[in-house]
Amino acid sequence: MRVPQSRWARALVVGTAVAALHTAAMGTSAATAAGLLAAALPGPDPVGVSHWQSPPAGQMEYEVLGETKGLNYRANAVLDWRPDGRRYRLELALRAFLVGSRVQISRGALTPMGLQPARFEDRARRERWLTFDWSAAPEPGRARTDGDAFIESLPLGTQDRLGVFIQLGGWVAAMKPGQRWHIPVAGLGRLEHWTVEVVGREPITVPAGRFEALHLRRMTEGAQDLRVEAWYTPAIAGLPVRLLLQQPNGERVEQRLRRWYPAAAPP
Repeated sequence: MRVPQSRWARALVVGTAVAALHTAAMGTSAATAAGLLAAALPGPDPVGVSHWQSPPAGQMEYEVLGETKGLNYRANAVLDWRPDGRRYRLELALRAFLVGSRVQISRGALTPMGLQPARFEDRARRERWLTFDWSAAPEPGRARTDGDAFIESLPLGTQDRLGVFIQLGGWVAAMKPGQRWHIPVAGLGRLEHWTVEVVGREPITVPAGRFEALHLRRMTEGAQDLRVEAWYTPAIAGLPVRLLLQQPNGERVEQRLRRWYPAAAPP
């Protein structure tokens, strides 16, 4: 699918802004980095790179309702988020009777603008993975797939399919209803440019209780795009209390928070 030029332009803006913050992280003065960032972003910060806050470490238990190949199922899932100040490890483990188990793991670095993935693993009937190379920063990165193919020209700030929900969660405090946030996401075979709409604040009820939540929705542009909705609450900063994912073929997964266990980050 050919990506419209305007979306590539937005990706370039994101990458340039992220490069400015990378420069700060590598020793350039905060004032210089701020000037680069201001020059890179037209007007108010549209991608929020200067507003990212790491969610605190913790573990989320979810009730899962899903549909696959015409079969409805219930399952349990655990999201384990472990930042340590410089690095992070994120794991989502889902186990369902008859359907089987699936584990996704994202590892990488924590930077001033959020997650910088180094490796993503998706373990189901077989293991698939991506490894990321950012060694040429501030030039674009690349990712290598388990099939020994490469996804080239990854803008700085690109996320994997799991880490994207932590990246979005770190921006929630700066989000306002009606905004549209742009984030590049590397799948297992291609780069996608997500536009996420801030739908608004609304009450939701999940097994863990009733929350006032901020509703986010991916704005799809093609019939083959994954439909994504996520809800975040200030009561559990930066981690989703509800997720809804729907594939183009109608298969869907909904995760609703059952329990939340705050935890100190490992030493």
